[in-house]
Amino acid sequence: MKTRLTTKFSVGLALLTAMLCNFSQGSAVAQTEYSPERLLVGKWQQQYGTCISESVFTADGRFTSITRDQFRSFYSEGRWEIKDGVLISHFVDWSPRSMPNVDGSTTPIWMPEWESTWIRFLDYDRLQNKVGIAYRVR
Repeated sequence: MKTRLTTKFSVGLALLTAMLCNFSQGSAVAQTEYSPERLLVGKWQQQYGTCISESVFTADGRFTSITRDQFRSFYSEGRWEIKDGVLISHFVDWSPRSMPNVDGSTTPIWMPEWESTWIRFLDYDRLQNKVGIAYRVR
């Protein structure tokens, strides 16, 4: 009887140890698979006020973005990186470059060279930033 209990206990302990080892290895893999850089890759949509913005972040550190309201749209592209929970965007091109005025003249549109916002992933399909919540587009 004592041998049977010892054997069951040993088998149970071995199974528990195997499960814990697999769990801890899975956690290490999950941390690399779900790094902020990997999570951000894809297409995202965010609404703020009357504007809707769609941005695509690629694994090579590039982005494109189109922001629309009921009257016009604005396109931008550049490079991105994440440092300490902050998304840093470096704008390299945008359109339009000027905006028409009522009197027929135009006003140039200037983009900052760099822009940043804190980001926090709520889950795989939602992230929060200084403007609100963005949703992954599938």
